[in-house]
Amino acid sequence: MTIKNIFQKKIELLILLILFFILKIPTMNVPYFWDESIAVSQVLVTAEQKLNPILPSPYDVGHPPFFYLTGALFYLVFGELPIISHIYSFIFSLITIYFTYLLGNKLIGRTGGIIASVLLMFCPIFFSQSGIFLSDMPLTALTVATIYFALNHDTKKYLISGSILVLTKEPAVITILSILLYILIENIKSKKKTIN
Repeated sequence: MTIKNIFQKKIELLILLILFFILKIPTMNVPYFWDESIAVSQVLVTAEQKLNPILPSPYDVGHPPFFYLTGALFYLVFGELPIISHIYSFIFSLITIYFTYLLGNKLIGRTGGIIASVLLMFCPIFFSQSGIFLSDMPLTALTVATIYFALNHDTKKYLISGSILVLTKEPAVITILSILLYILIENIKSKKKTIN
């Protein structure tokens, strides 16, 4: 890849991220809705307990700790306000767009990366979830990143991303199992080609 291509990729990514930022500005300071208010109270308890992920009843969420610990750290640094909570989720939505671009670029080419990112940005469910303070946006960002690292055979980043993914929400285990199944099938195919 030439320096010109790398620079062009960075410019395209920057334009996509700035566009999404401009689109999301009006929604950043909206009040919490009921699911968010539960997550906020659970994250606040984690912050009050100095990042202890084991919450006292009735706040025991029974979920992995990544969202609650990072959200609590965010609150300890910046304070608890709806705009702060929504910025937390927004950061993960930018990470999702970034890795969607990279994944599309890897699988289809530069145009595929741009189209995939733009389609994701304008998908109503993604747009609405990208500013809601729940574990869904970190889960989405880490899922796309983990798949990207796995397809790039970047084992160290895959293991780190995959581990954090599983520590975000329980359904993440399905992503890891799917990737392992894919790798197994690819290995079997390559062994058959070697034998033939």
